[in-house]
Amino acid sequence: MAVNWGKIGVFFGFAALSLAIQADQKADQVQNGAYIAKIAGCVTCHTDSENNGQPLSGDRELKSRFGTFYSPNITPDPETGIGNWSNEDFLRALQHGISPKNEHYYPAFPYTSFTRMNREDMLSIKAYLDSLPPVKKGQRQHILSWPARNRDLLGFWKRNSFQPGTMRENPMMSPEWNRGAYLVEAVLHCGECHTPRYSAGDPMRHRHLAGTYHGAKNEHVPNISSHRRDGIGSWTKSQVIAFLASGMTPKMQPITGSMAEVVRDSTSKLTAEDMVAIAEYLATVPAIPSFERLQHPRGLWWQEPSN
Repeated sequence: MAVNWGKIGVFFGFAALSLAIQADQKADQVQNGAYIAKIAGCVTCHTDSENNGQPLSGDRELKSRFGTFYSPNITPDPETGIGNWSNEDFLRALQHGISPKNEHYYPAFPYTSFTRMNREDMLSIKAYLDSLPPVKKGQRQHILSWPARNRDLLGFWKRNSFQPGTMRENPMMSPEWNRGAYLVEAVLHCGECHTPRYSAGDPMRHRHLAGTYHGAKNEHVPNISSHRRDGIGSWTKSQVIAFLASGMTPKMQPITGSMAEVVRDSTSKLTAEDMVAIAEYLATVPAIPSFERLQHPRGLWWQEPSN
């Protein structure tokens, strides 16, 4: 029987083209994952920069009212990192805050916001992390007070305080606004720090982005609602963009504390289009006065108190 070399050539041609397309798609996925991981703060939180830790190898210390947390290794090391995680393991962690060992994660890991990310971005992060060299480094145990150290109570906390689910677009708003909402509420998880919390750690949703004097490391976390006196409602969109890029306030005061690191490692890496989208969204966030003004009527953040 004669061999049809033409058909064989066409077959291998299509096969080669398919592999090339898959390689391009994988490269695009890794590139997107690198961007999302950077602006989402993955590198910042999972790198012990104070002790010259290797990127994403974990063990960064986070002090809170509940005790001290240590971030895990998220490099693809199969023993101490996430090298043995499947895509579904990764999705379950970000969407539901549950580990491959079926244990609840503490919300120091902001899955409470990451749950709102779309599946494609989550898997892009996984593809990016998988592309990195593995680092073998174990994680220190959290040092927590009672009852926080009882991990079993997290299931009860979740039932009352955690709302899983992908963020939906608002069809009444522009694509730019929806992109900004997605970045602020899901990827950059701004509310995790800028929204005050009850004693059990659940956010005061009616005071979303209104700031608190009881942030991590006991820092004052500012009000970024559209309130003109206490928040950033008096800022122009250009000033918001400049702050995201440089950490400089409209009064030319450089930001300090944890936010300086966020600007350096995350918000300054945003694309110009994403900065504009964030400014567009923040301008529409409900104006909420700072609760602390009732007790401390002067000296709030960078705004001068008005008479």
